[in-house]
Amino acid sequence: MSTALLTARPAPLTRPAIPALPAWAPRVPALAALALLPWLAVLVACHETAWVALDLAELTALLGLDTLLRRRSPAAFGSACVVALLLAGDALADIGTAAPGLPLLAALVMACCVELPLAVLCLALGRRAGAGQGRGPARRPLALPSIRARVSSSLGV
Repeated sequence: MSTALLTARPAPLTRPAIPALPAWAPRVPALAALALLPWLAVLVACHETAWVALDLAELTALLGLDTLLRRRSPAAFGSACVVALLLAGDALADIGTAAPGLPLLAALVMACCVELPLAVLCLALGRRAGAGQGRGPARRPLALPSIRARVSSSLGV
């Protein structure tokens, strides 16, 4: 039986590179919110109260994300997470409540071609804003003395 001694140091933790997004990408949340308005009118006319409430929440979250992206706020990542959660929940609810046949196919197409890709794009936009791209270097956390240093100094060692 043999034992191996590993002497290599572990690689330092690094964040993966944030992929570049097209110049038009930050405008997508505002355009998606604008595109929701006619659909909301249809839902209101059909007295679909629950769907109106969900889509109003999506509209509000998309406009909030757009505002934070324009300000290049690090809080955009949290807002992007909310948008992605609402869109994924909407897709799941649409698929789960759709009747078999053509309505189910329509729900699947909307989920795969609109709602879920929009959720992923919003997360990418929020991550980019949260990483502070285009800003100065990130602030380092304050260095706190280690417990060993405090204990040894209090013992007079």
